[in-house]
Amino acid sequence: MIAWFKRRVVVIMVPVVLGCLVYLNSLSGCFVWDDSGLIVGTQELRDHDAPVLSVFVKPNFAAPYYRPLLWVSFFWDHYLWGQNPMGYHLTNVVVHGITIGLVSWLVVNLGLSGGVAFFTAGLFATHPVQTEAISWIAGRNDPLMVLFLLLSLNGLLVGRKTKRFTFKIIYYSIAVVAFLCALLTKEIAIIGVPLLMLIDVFYQAKAWKGTQRKELLALYASFILMSCCFFALRSFALSSLPSQLSGNLENLLKVLSTPLKVYAYFCKVLLFPVNLTVGPSLYNPAPSSIFLVFVFVFSSITSAVVLVPKIRREILFGMLWILVYLLPVSGLVWMSVPVLEHRLYGASIGFCLIVAAVGCNGFPLYKAFAKDAVGYVVLTALILLYGSLTIDRNRIWKDDITIWSDTLKKSPDSLTALNNLANALIQKNQLDHGIAYLQTALKVHTQAEKLYGNLGLAFYYKKDYRQAINAYEKALNINPRSAETYNYLALAHKGNGNKEAALTNFNKSLALKPQFLPAYLNRADLYRECGDKIRALADYQHALHLSPQSSAVHTALGFFYEQEGAVDKALSHYQQAVTFDPTNYQALNNISQLYSRQGAFDNARTYLAKALKIKPDAPELHLNLGLIYFNTGKIDQAIESYRKALSINPAYIDAHFNIATAYLFTPHGAENARYHFNRVLELNSDYPHSEAVKKALASLETRGTMK
Repeated sequence: MIAWFKRRVVVIMVPVVLGCLVYLNSLSGCFVWDDSGLIVGTQELRDHDAPVLSVFVKPNFAAPYYRPLLWVSFFWDHYLWGQNPMGYHLTNVVVHGITIGLVSWLVVNLGLSGGVAFFTAGLFATHPVQTEAISWIAGRNDPLMVLFLLLSLNGLLVGRKTKRFTFKIIYYSIAVVAFLCALLTKEIAIIGVPLLMLIDVFYQAKAWKGTQRKELLALYASFILMSCCFFALRSFALSSLPSQLSGNLENLLKVLSTPLKVYAYFCKVLLFPVNLTVGPSLYNPAPSSIFLVFVFVFSSITSAVVLVPKIRREILFGMLWILVYLLPVSGLVWMSVPVLEHRLYGASIGFCLIVAAVGCNGFPLYKAFAKDAVGYVVLTALILLYGSLTIDRNRIWKDDITIWSDTLKKSPDSLTALNNLANALIQKNQLDHGIAYLQTALKVHTQAEKLYGNLGLAFYYKKDYRQAINAYEKALNINPRSAETYNYLALAHKGNGNKEAALTNFNKSLALKPQFLPAYLNRADLYRECGDKIRALADYQHALHLSPQSSAVHTALGFFYEQEGAVDKALSHYQQAVTFDPTNYQALNNISQLYSRQGAFDNARTYLAKALKIKPDAPELHLNLGLIYFNTGKIDQAIESYRKALSINPAYIDAHFNIATAYLFTPHGAENARYHFNRVLELNSDYPHSEAVKKALASLETRGTMK
């Protein structure tokens, strides 16, 4: 054994550093997939004054998940980083680094060599299958849960070895509290109890035969009691949510056939971590591929056990670790998404232990003259290969378009990939491409409500309101109880000029979901535009009652009062909007506009600078900055701001009008003014200031003739 392997600092810290290094390029990733709804679009994260303890007694997900500590970690991230995804990614990498150290410590506490501990942790740190858990922010539930679970197991093992009673109590207390934290992070941490049984059977059998028997029984009893308390608390917190368990025959048949396919897929990606994908086609694999995976695994393990009895225990332990860890997510209990690679995060410890044990102790023929060098070289090469694949895979998680494009290449019929790629393209304003993907998907998935919903959204953004209405109506034919779809349908009718139909559908949305905040805000906007100020204000105030710290509600109320001429009330609500969401650039812009109208241009410019820092690609912000400069006599700066607005949106008619007007005040700006005034008329001959534009053009023409 090489001497430095025995140094625990090296055994633990080198894999930790390596694991952090391979995920450095994940820090530049955006919010992807569920991150948008779970983090970016969640009001609770922006409510810094909200009691954090409330997450322990109420659900924080639409699905029946009770994971309060995961939610607390997102609260912490939002407090530190706001909506900068780099900070969230950094937390994931730090959690991964700590977990790597705990993996190494666990192997040492099992009584295995420093070499096995080092390579187990190194393989775990760099295995490409971990990318979904680390590079995807919302995949944090597994790394954080495994961190607490390993801390608990290590605490128990160290506590058993400790002779001093005080230290024993401290370690056991850490173990019990860490186990509870694991449960509060993700429900499947309950597998910590059978995993502890595995450890006891394979590595701690002597403890059960000695004087520690009662001590160990008391520990198991405390773990079981803690589990019962957790599930009672979970039941209370989720009592308002319906169960998603289904008893129909179709699901029953899937439950019976799924586990074999799930285990086969997970074994395949552990052994051959290439062609990884977010959406594997689990129910369309070739039977031969499943058979070959199991034959390969069985023959490899049998050969190793027969030829090298020294590693028999580690191989069997690693196999059972994988089997037990994956049991809750194997499909025995039906899950809407049967396979997600981040669920392998903790299970991969068993696989990495097997590979490390084989590499360190599985080459007996070479020991006489190579002293383990062959195994170490192979393992080092494997870690480097894993690291390279992981770095490459991290790039795929850069944004929604890259991840779903990659998924679609590997699973062309994936409904999730088609829908999410289309949605990502729509959000990037690539509407035609998004519509094409949705229409392709609908040829295969004719009853997919969410496809019609996104199709309606794309047509709505294109201002093709009739097509949007048609898509939303098809979605409602599939699911007539969707409050969200009625809300979007109402907006499409409003855009199409049918305000009565819009009001009818807003009312249907609220009848299905009486606490639906967006429908109240949208209906209030409709009332305001129709001149029904009393009902508009009533809806705005009801929305405020539903969510008193909603930045969107305060922005809407600010605009209402601004229209009514109540400047002080408008300013108060806009400022509250910014308080509850400092990234609300629209509220900052509106504050700037209010100050501009009052002639307080310095205050106006200060708020507009904050808005531009948040949203530098918003052309209207550059236009408003140009107006401030123009009104303070800074014509050159005004022209520069208008140019920036036009560089973002060359068809921005107001920017053309204002830059033309500014050029009139410069010594040699006549030609530029003429060009931009003509562009105004080309873009919209009925522009509200078209008469002024024509007079300005005529004046410029006369001036040119006089010259």
